[in-house]
Amino acid sequence: MQLFLEYAKSASHEELKVFGLLRGVTYFAWNSKNFLLLVNVSVACERFYAALRDAETKCTRAIAAIGDLDICRMCKNVVRLNRATSQRMSAYNQFSVGAALPLRFVSAAVAYVVVLLQFALL
Repeated sequence: MQLFLEYAKSASHEELKVFGLLRGVTYFAWNSKNFLLLVNVSVACERFYAALRDAETKCTRAIAAIGDLDICRMCKNVVRLNRATSQRMSAYNQFSVGAALPLRFVSAAVAYVVVLLQFALL
């Protein structure tokens, strides 16, 4: 941090413009990376939720189709457990992680930008 401050004091106006542009590109790249990671986690969670629904559907069908008592009991237990503990993953119990999470973040960011633009233009 000290090196950054010393460079900022000794740099010319043109060098500061280039440095500001470089900093803006770096911020954009960093935030894009974070958003892509968020999208990847959300997609993985949605795939997991789909696999749980698929397992419940297959077990429900297996209960009716298979006559074996042990398999039928296992399938009933899977369906019962899935219905009893079917919670979506959450981030510190603040919001659920799913396909809508990136859209919520984008909508919050757009609302924030709109408010900033209103303050800047009025």
